[in-house]
Amino acid sequence: FLKENKILVRQMRPPISHTFRMSLRMMPDMQRFMEAYGRFLNT
Repeated sequence: FLKENKILVRQMRPPISHTFRMSLRMMPDMQRFMEAYGRFLNT
């Protein structure tokens, strides 16, 4: 069962380049979010 699941996940996973591009696009947003979150925690 686990083996079947792993194969399914591997087939469904988007290509590395796509994932990389997505994470690159999301990184500034994450930084902004963490900044705002840190400020929120400090007040």
